[in-house]
Amino acid sequence: MEGARAAFEAMPLRTTASYNALLAGYFRNNLPDAALRVFHRMPSRDLASYNALISGFSLRRHTLPDAAAALATIPYPPSVVSFTSLLRGYVRHGLLADAIQLFRQMPERNHISYTVLLGYFLDAGRVDEARALFDEMPGKDVVAWTAMLSGYCQAGRIAEARVLFDEMPKKNVVSWTAMVSGYAQNGQVNLARKLFEVMPEHNEVSWTAMLFGYIQAGRVEDAEELFNAMPEHPLPACNAMIVGFGQRGMVDAAKSVFERMRKRDDGTWSAIIKAYERNEFLMEALSTFREMLHDGIRPNYPSVISILTVCAALAVLDYGREVHAAMLRCSFDKDVFTVSALITMYIKCGNLDKAKKVFNMFEPKDVVMWNSMITGYAQHGLGEEALRIFDDMRLAGMVPDRITYIGALTACSYTGKVKEGKDIFNSMDTNSASRPGAEHYSCMVDLLGQAGCLEEALELIKTMPVEPDAVIWGALMGACRMHKNAEIAELHGNHADAGRGLTRRELLHRMAVRSKARAARLLSGGGGGGGGGGAPASARVDPGAYTGVVPDTEYLVHLAIGTPPQPVQLILDTGSDLNWGNRTCVYVCAYADNSITTGSLDADTFTFAAGDSSGEASVPGLAFGCGLFNNGIFTSNETGIAGFGRGALSLPSQLKVDNFSHCFTAITGSEPSTILLGLPADLYGGAVQSTPLVQNFSSLTAYYLSLKGITVGETRLPIPESTFALRQDGTGGTVIDSGTGMTSLPRDAYKLVRDAFVAQARLPVDNATSSQLSQLCFSAPRRATPDDVPRLALHFEGATLELPRENYMFDLEDAGGGGFTCLAVNAGDDLTVIGNYQQQNLHVLYDLIGNTLYFVPAQCNRL
Repeated sequence: MEGARAAFEAMPLRTTASYNALLAGYFRNNLPDAALRVFHRMPSRDLASYNALISGFSLRRHTLPDAAAALATIPYPPSVVSFTSLLRGYVRHGLLADAIQLFRQMPERNHISYTVLLGYFLDAGRVDEARALFDEMPGKDVVAWTAMLSGYCQAGRIAEARVLFDEMPKKNVVSWTAMVSGYAQNGQVNLARKLFEVMPEHNEVSWTAMLFGYIQAGRVEDAEELFNAMPEHPLPACNAMIVGFGQRGMVDAAKSVFERMRKRDDGTWSAIIKAYERNEFLMEALSTFREMLHDGIRPNYPSVISILTVCAALAVLDYGREVHAAMLRCSFDKDVFTVSALITMYIKCGNLDKAKKVFNMFEPKDVVMWNSMITGYAQHGLGEEALRIFDDMRLAGMVPDRITYIGALTACSYTGKVKEGKDIFNSMDTNSASRPGAEHYSCMVDLLGQAGCLEEALELIKTMPVEPDAVIWGALMGACRMHKNAEIAELHGNHADAGRGLTRRELLHRMAVRSKARAARLLSGGGGGGGGGGAPASARVDPGAYTGVVPDTEYLVHLAIGTPPQPVQLILDTGSDLNWGNRTCVYVCAYADNSITTGSLDADTFTFAAGDSSGEASVPGLAFGCGLFNNGIFTSNETGIAGFGRGALSLPSQLKVDNFSHCFTAITGSEPSTILLGLPADLYGGAVQSTPLVQNFSSLTAYYLSLKGITVGETRLPIPESTFALRQDGTGGTVIDSGTGMTSLPRDAYKLVRDAFVAQARLPVDNATSSQLSQLCFSAPRRATPDDVPRLALHFEGATLELPRENYMFDLEDAGGGGFTCLAVNAGDDLTVIGNYQQQNLHVLYDLIGNTLYFVPAQCNRL
């Protein structure tokens, strides 16, 4: 306004019209006092001056009385514009009674007056009153017809909308687009497309409306086809495609649209960040959010919520604090959804004090906030505090929902409060939306089972109103193992199937998701827990579980801790040092896959199966962590991590063994594998190969190798060795890791591998499946032959690992008799990770003295 004011003051001759323009400008820029000073300075005023005054006062609710007073004191007969300006103010601020009274008192009305009131009725969902007013309108124009049409569509009254559309005396592109959007928004996409095809003309809005319809219906392929046919790609259409591709898991396609856009708005950035977050491309989401801020784009609510979710998943507290600061700068700390996400982030990152502070400062609290606090404290083992928050919630008059009860029952399970848990469970209303579901029964079975009330837990399962699922039976079986009740376990163990209801496809999808998260942690330096005479031993290692709990994509070590021995199942993790487990101690243990654990160190006796098959071998005084805090991707199947990394607190270091080896059976099978500790550095059966272990002084835990190249088919790919090399600053390099499922390659290397597979495979690419399970899948007949895809070999220093097909491709069938086969290798950042999928039926020995890795193909189920 300073420029406008300067231009006005510089005018040699000022007219009433120039004063009116300055007056209106001050009002539009929220400077009512300056506007009034201009008004009082005017040497003469006309009706337009008073109309500008009424319009300006009508912009704000508290000055509406001034607008009404100005209307009443106009020294000229008020025009329809005068009345309509005040009418807009009443409608804008929701004063319907005043608006209707003024409307009825108006000596003259035009189509604008009618349309203003009509718009209010439609926005409020009062469609019938809007239709009555519409029928009363004299000389309806196309704007009024289209407004009424859109109102019917928004109310879901699509048949009435179509009747009105057909009655319209004149239609324009906006009217046609409104009808197309109405069909699309109400799930009638085919009718929308038919109408779209017969439109006399299309504009950007109509193209985009049809595009939105396909995306809303989940028909991304049709949306993509339409998008490619558009003569221009306006910003809303590009944003819509990014959203659609993200929802379908087609991250590369979403990224391609994003990168081709010449202009982006906050919705664009929010869409691509959401696409990354939804599909577990967490590091990409973080870097994109940073790029957005660097470009000076103000974040919006969806992008802040997405990035807080990413910070929570990665447990990156420092970055979460940065996002919190950005929220304060943008005044997002007043929004209930972003604050709920902020509380969850602090909880997942282990900063419960900060989460509580944010929670206490915000009013009014909704049920999502209360749930975040209750479940957060429960998951951190602070059951007493979680239950206190639950009581506070009810005292505050909030009605608990299903999630609330899960958190409260989990808290009871952690604290062993059986009576309180029963009371909470029995308080659930069986006639409401919060009636007990399978997840609540699972919590109760876990609570009763932990307390040793196995018969009562079994009776509860038998009286469930719905069929108990494998999760519930798995909780009972876990309690039977804990309390050594073989009778119940043998009678009912068949209910807890090894897959816990997971299909092979779901299991492999889980492997893909967890591999991305694991690789992100390794890249960010978030390795496993680290701390500050041995005898040969062995332990059975399973792919996932073997007795009725969910199989995961890690291998579990079965051993016992304490006297008397308490059996535990720990993830075999060559990327971790610290051993920890969920034991009955003062601290409630929880830890996660390469996440965060806080607690205290303890020492006790570890019991292993003896290497000479003579029974068991016990080793006293081994240090382990008893954790207080957990964060990460963990299930009830895993009770901790067995750290096999290089650090001083890992099992190999504490046992003082010179080497250890593992031989993994098929990850989707159920046969146990074996890990051997302290045996001679000698492998049997086949041609043993070896490659040096490389020391990374910036990451002392993980095992690094020297990868030199990759061959696909008969072609060694032109990948520079520096792509896989460990740099002097500790970045890059190649890690062999038992805790990661799929192998991850740097993007440039992965692109060459992918292109080679696409060129050499005798199968068509299946883009839809590729987005969900792997970044490259092929459609395949039910009985695909091994030579349908090329061979894959990894070249290390001094050794070449020829991967059998089942170690780099996984096959799945669909209901239609066909199927697909996917590459178990994905693109990551600059760290290469060799996952356990590539290590199946490979006997791998770590020579810790000679710093050498030996490997040889083997039948691991016979080792």
